Amino acid sequence: MIRLTKSYASALAPTLRVNALAPGSMQTEGTRARDDWNSGRREKFIEMTPHRRIPRPKELAGPALFLATEVAHHMTGVYMMCDRGYSVIGAR
Repeated sequence: MIRLTKSYASALAPTLRVNALAPGSMQTEGTRARDDWNSGRREKFIEMTPHRRIPRPKELAGPALFLATEVAHHMTGVYMMCDRGYSVIGAR
């Protein structure tokens, strides 16, 4: 996904900006209905995440909106991680 985002960003500049939002795990109706989610997987994710919580989709509206606005006009080819810090687990 990162290479594809950068490739399109390069090919479509300066006409369009291309960025990617990487949300990680979220609490949705689908995840809440899964047997594995309800039998310990949810708690495992929470334990492994620095923020100790799992967001709902509406909580990612802000980062997505930011990427779509002129405030982010200087950003293209960006892969924005919005995963509550899950990706930094190995950095500890």
